[in-house]
Amino acid sequence: MNGFGLMFLVAIYFTANRTGFVRACEQRGEIRVKPGKMGGEMLKRLSLQNVAIVDAVDVALDAGLTVITGETGAGKSLLISAIALVFGKKVSPADVLRYGEKRGRIELTFDFSVSRPAIQQFLQEEASLELPAEDTELLISREFTPSSSRARINGIPVTLDVLSQLRSMVVDLHGQHELTSLFDDETHGRILDSLGDADFNALQQTVASAYERWFKLKKELEAKQAKIQDMANQRDYLEFQLRELDEAHLVDPQEDKTCQAELKRLGQGESLKKQTGKAYQTLWGNDRQGVGDLLEKVQKMLASLFGVDPMLDELAQRLDTQREELRALASDLKNYHDKVSFSSRQIDELVERLDQLEKLKRKHGPSLVEVLATQEEIRQTLQADEQAEKDLRLLEAALEAAKGDLEQVTGQLTLERERLASQFTEQLTTELRGLELPRVRFQVAFNPRSGFSPLGAESIAFLFSANPGEPPRPLVKSASGGELSRILLAIKVVTAEKSGVQTLVFDEIDAGISGPTAKAVSQRLYAMARHLQVIAITHQPILAAYGEHHLHVEKSAKVVDSIEKNEMVVQISELSHHQEQRMRVLSRLVSGMELDQFSDTGTARQVEQFVQQLLDQPKAG
Repeated sequence: MNGFGLMFLVAIYFTANRTGFVRACEQRGEIRVKPGKMGGEMLKRLSLQNVAIVDAVDVALDAGLTVITGETGAGKSLLISAIALVFGKKVSPADVLRYGEKRGRIELTFDFSVSRPAIQQFLQEEASLELPAEDTELLISREFTPSSSRARINGIPVTLDVLSQLRSMVVDLHGQHELTSLFDDETHGRILDSLGDADFNALQQTVASAYERWFKLKKELEAKQAKIQDMANQRDYLEFQLRELDEAHLVDPQEDKTCQAELKRLGQGESLKKQTGKAYQTLWGNDRQGVGDLLEKVQKMLASLFGVDPMLDELAQRLDTQREELRALASDLKNYHDKVSFSSRQIDELVERLDQLEKLKRKHGPSLVEVLATQEEIRQTLQADEQAEKDLRLLEAALEAAKGDLEQVTGQLTLERERLASQFTEQLTTELRGLELPRVRFQVAFNPRSGFSPLGAESIAFLFSANPGEPPRPLVKSASGGELSRILLAIKVVTAEKSGVQTLVFDEIDAGISGPTAKAVSQRLYAMARHLQVIAITHQPILAAYGEHHLHVEKSAKVVDSIEKNEMVVQISELSHHQEQRMRVLSRLVSGMELDQFSDTGTARQVEQFVQQLLDQPKAG
């Protein structure tokens, strides 16, 4: 039997087992197959204009399983990239545009009747965007120019961050990078946690809040401890400074000026005493020649004329007043003269005090005002140091209490994760065995984190073994490319219902597999498409044949007015209702040639029968 005869028998085997596989899965509760097509929410249309090598493409999509085929480099993955770009993937706008174009556009149309309440609430909270009640479609677009891009939802501008968050609500996009993300433990943790219910999500938030409180107190305590340590290092010096300032008995911020004035006065003490004495003698001396004596003589002269002329009486009265004022002035001069002291001891004391004050000013401020302020600041700092010790003990107690609370809720989260892990392990193992891994062993490992984390006490790692006798090991060490594809698909199956997303897009999820494994993957995707919209890029003829809708991507030279230009364009054909074209595409997937390219008519007939057999396989549901 030649190779194509063998393929024909394989096709018969696929046909005989396909319906039985889906029915068996339903009976075991591994999948839910709903009669008829999925209703409501899905991706309805994808439009590209002047993007990469695409000049204009407008693709209508439907419920069920849609397969996308095409030669390598034809632009199949561009469709997946376009979806990622619409949902906020960061990129240089100039790199998106078709060569020579100034403006490009990607547009997605979703029917969002199923998740409208949740999406509407999200858009209101995150973008202050309220869609009209009559809107039954979600039109998401992103326009590019060489220097910028703009995003809109139903014509209303939104940020890329809003689109990035919205993506998880409407589409689950599997690109080639997602296989490598399975090597990341943080990804494993997100997958496991995604299976939790509302109570689990609330517990996660409680853990995050408890961690934030503990972390904040920890940082506050560390800052307080550092401050106290810094104070301890400075305390002796501060206490020395305060003693020096206190011993100076500084009260008056103007004392230095007062001392300088007094020193100046004492420096002129001898002159002051001599001159004030002479001034007193001149005014009211004992030799009867002073000003007072002369005024007394004048007073007596005027007194002899009292009553002669009223004006003279007034002048006599004024003279009497001036003589009394002069007597008081002379008395003050006498008192000042008697008190004048200019001993060297007084001068030395003033010089010493001024020297002390100048030293304080040089150390603590340009004036005594600053010196007094520094004295009070040091006093308060030392008092605050004592209070800081009390605050430190309070902080330590609060941190210990927060640590206890965090450990308690973190422990609860660990228990809930263990429960989820048990369910997840069972479900995923069942899925993997249905994907031609009959002896698979899958485990969820809990690896303790070093210290506390807002994500809980442990990191999650998926362990895997496909061979008996080999213990489960991390995926990066144990899973081949084909096994990773099946693991990812199994995870999508297990998490799809929980995520609420109605559209799943796979970019070559069947890469690295063939034979019965390719059949199993195709059956699983077909089964998922009974209740979800599934879009899959593939090079596998068996999966391409399972598609209820078949899009084929081709790249060709652009023709304008019957003239072929030196420019490539992408064309997408819908083959679901064009049997002959679809058989030609499947023939290329099977053999690398189209049916009319075979030189041997017998071989061509076998390939045709094989392809026809694939297309005629009965559909479940």
